[in-house]
Amino acid sequence: MQGGPDFVHELDVRWFAFREWAIFLPIFLVLVAATIFVPELSRAPVWVWGISIIGGLNLIVYGYFFIPMLVRGGRYRAIIENGRLRVDCPFEKLGPSFEIGLDEIEKLVVRENSEGPDNHEIHPPGQILVLDSFRSANWLHPAKDIFVTIQRLRPNIPLIKS
Repeated sequence: MQGGPDFVHELDVRWFAFREWAIFLPIFLVLVAATIFVPELSRAPVWVWGISIIGGLNLIVYGYFFIPMLVRGGRYRAIIENGRLRVDCPFEKLGPSFEIGLDEIEKLVVRENSEGPDNHEIHPPGQILVLDSFRSANWLHPAKDIFVTIQRLRPNIPLIKS
């Protein structure tokens, strides 16, 4: 009998979405304020159009991704217990929900990315489960810790870096 889970990670999705907005919105508002209060900027059409277009598109993208998370909330949860990995994700944008036995995993793959965070994939037969598919979510994702725990529990599963 085991004393408890080998690995647990939980995250409030509403808090994650709030954090993303808390980073973007002040920066955007400072740029808008600079455009309004700095005469040289407000007279520069490239600056005004750039802030309008880029800022507007970012507002749309952030709204599409994060407003549903702020409104609906939920908990992201990853747990390794009794030889199984279970991931519950309330928003598919953050990654898939699945449950898999550790013995079903053929290999673990880390896709190294020189331009951003690495992707972590679990390869059961005929499938590829990407743990951290949402680039912005990489800072919060437990993929590295999940891989370390799987390697500790099942050292025979190969870890491939590409």
